[in-house]
Amino acid sequence: MIQNPDPDYEPLPPERLTWSVLLGRWVTLAMAALALPSDDAGRRLRDAVPDIITLQAVWFSLENLDELDADERALVLDKAQLL
Repeated sequence: MIQNPDPDYEPLPPERLTWSVLLGRWVTLAMAALALPSDDAGRRLRDAVPDIITLQAVWFSLENLDELDADERALVLDKAQLL
């Protein structure tokens, strides 16, 4: 077990760490998409990257939907339907 030498240290909440990791992966995906070939298949995949990232963000955020107030939840659900 790793012990923390700093007693004032507070570990990151898992939900913040999860979003940080996801953001890092999305940035990596977006950067990798720039290296795709310029043929038709490469362009189609590169064009799909923003939608892939959006879909994954919505999917993961729905897990925390119950943490929102009722009026915020309704707004988020309306916006998700637009996607």
